[in-house]
Amino acid sequence: MDKKLVMDFINTLPFELTEDQTKCVDKIYDDLMSSNRMNRLVQGDVGSGKTIVAFIAIYNVYTNGYKAAFMVPTEILANQHFEEGKKLLKRFGVEIELLTGSTSLKEKRRIKERIKEDGPLIVIGT
Repeated sequence: MDKKLVMDFINTLPFELTEDQTKCVDKIYDDLMSSNRMNRLVQGDVGSGKTIVAFIAIYNVYTNGYKAAFMVPTEILANQHFEEGKKLLKRFGVEIELLTGSTSLKEKRRIKERIKEDGPLIVIGT
């Protein structure tokens, strides 16, 4: 796993990560580098930066050729994260799909086929 790619992404953020966010990102990176399955819960108050930590972890997975799912409890939140993810990751050519309960049947089929294909992909959904 190439930490330089992740650092390049972090360096494009319009803010600096807090010390706790940096520690969390480092621990997630270490987990991803190990041969053990990662099972990690990121918790914090609203606005504490959990979402950016998740995007950094997901970007790391994506840049290594894997798929990642970012699951949230509501369609409103899924749409917000989808739009934010597109903005943050656009310059890196990252492919992101949105899959929610209101996604049309035709679009759901298309996205599910993309998930089956080889190659990296990020899916944000409910």
